[in-house]
Amino acid sequence: MAIRTVDAEWRGNLAQGSGRMQLGSGAFEGSYDFRSRLDEGDGTSPEEPLGAAHAGCFSIAIQLPMRTSLSNTSHTTANAHFQKHAGGRSTHRINLEIEASISNVTAVAFEEYAQNAEKNCPVSRALSGVDIHLRAKRL
Repeated sequence: MAIRTVDAEWRGNLAQGSGRMQLGSGAFEGSYDFRSRLDEGDGTSPEEPLGAAHAGCFSIAIQLPMRTSLSNTSHTTANAHFQKHAGGRSTHRINLEIEASISNVTAVAFEEYAQNAEKNCPVSRALSGVDIHLRAKRL
């Protein structure tokens, strides 16, 4: 069983406070605050690494049925939407987009692989309460 650790520290109040997040692997460390979460400040937000996890997981999951195909290039982007609503604030939607140039896979098969990857990616499963919109484009 793999266990991944992320550390987050917060100092101060909501309006003027700030924090730092660091991946246990050391691959990322960055600052965040409430203003950066609302696109008005510098630094990252908790939604940014969430989107990165989703894009990375999906990029692996889509490769599973294509083991015998040649994946020349692929690029996945995840846009995590953090928004205020009647019940408070939440990450209510993620737009997941992949563009790939792949040999030996039809456009129809690629779309099917993408749909299955979105449903079966472990991060997609963890985000089952989030509205996920997938756009897959075979180049």
